[in-house]
Amino acid sequence: MSTDDLHERLRTLHAPLPPGLIARAQLAAAGQVPPPPPPSHRRRIFEGLLAAALAAAIAVPLYLTHSASPTAAGTPEPLLVFTKGTASGSCQFVVETAPVSGGRLRSIGTVNGCGAYGQPVIVGDHLVGSATREPDAPHAGLDLIDLGTGTERTIPVEGVDGSVFPSPDGSDLAVPIVAGAHALPALDVFDVATGALLRQLEPAVDGSVMSLGDAATSTWLRDGIHTTEPRCVGDPAASCDYLIDPVSGAVHTLVRSDTTSVGTTSVEDYGSPDGTEEARLSLQTTTTGPGGTATIGAGPTGGTLTTVYSLPSTAMDATSGIAVSDDGTLMFQTSFTIDVVNQGRLYTVTPPSGWTLGVPGGGAGAVPGGGFTIEATRQVDGGSAQPVQEEVLHVSDSGATTVIQGPLPAATDFPLLVGAAA
Repeated sequence: MSTDDLHERLRTLHAPLPPGLIARAQLAAAGQVPPPPPPSHRRRIFEGLLAAALAAAIAVPLYLTHSASPTAAGTPEPLLVFTKGTASGSCQFVVETAPVSGGRLRSIGTVNGCGAYGQPVIVGDHLVGSATREPDAPHAGLDLIDLGTGTERTIPVEGVDGSVFPSPDGSDLAVPIVAGAHALPALDVFDVATGALLRQLEPAVDGSVMSLGDAATSTWLRDGIHTTEPRCVGDPAASCDYLIDPVSGAVHTLVRSDTTSVGTTSVEDYGSPDGTEEARLSLQTTTTGPGGTATIGAGPTGGTLTTVYSLPSTAMDATSGIAVSDDGTLMFQTSFTIDVVNQGRLYTVTPPSGWTLGVPGGGAGAVPGGGFTIEATRQVDGGSAQPVQEEVLHVSDSGATTVIQGPLPAATDFPLLVGAAA
């Protein structure tokens, strides 16, 4: 298949949904109470740290692109990765892995989960946590554990000021920092294999340096680093979606949303594990009462995004993210269902009988190569010591679910998060 043929196939994945389907979603959402505004980036970090401090013997599963065990075709199989608290209030978490196809958990080491940027992050073949609780403490830096061998090492870096995020191929790691005596914002880019600092960028808009910490949300896709800011650089009355060149630091404004007397608009960008597919949620709300529209656009990264779903903003769960598969399929949550959109068709995700699905974005992610994962819970008998059971489901491009891990005892392997590795 030629490159042109491939791009033509990708474009066909994002045909707009039929008007009747959109109308059905609007009718189903009628009378919904507007969701609360999305939490700020720092608030999400704080909530993540608080949850980690209270989560003694609680595990967090994530998805990883590679493992040490090749499949029959010679391609490394994705791994489920769990981080399990060792003691109440402790920052140390045991790392356990299992093949996505199923199998027993294997303990490979520990990682620090109380860093300045929240939960550990999967970067290529590694899980990255923080070396200390405080970003400026002695020996501050990033702890890396190889998920195939369990080998641990540290990348020294001071002043971490936000969530770290990897390049699409997992070879580089971007770290928002505050640098120098004046604590100016910057972005350090490290080589994951060697730990070497490749460059320090100072992205700026009209001469004003951009902070990628604080309230910013960033993801690194094939065309560069997508960063959404609730307040545009130099103009706090508007919100902006920026594209940053990861080599030069040059900044391009993708979307500018001005606040008016009628309403506000916010956007959020999401990407597939390989960085080639993109989705953008545009949430328009009114200041005069219930109303507004939530629109999801999708398409190959760097191209024109096509609207694939639209519904009243009152029906969009503001705390839920969008999971994007490598083939352009999307999974997201409204206030009444969890849905998959594939090739212009919408499918509702249905869990096994008696089980309740978790939240995409906070408990789900795209599987490298296709499909998604999501957590599911159910109440069980046995008293307060074990009030719920957990399992991890695979979700196909048509919304069908199959169990890939579990049930997991709540006291040992409670899946709070399933994410996608680059």
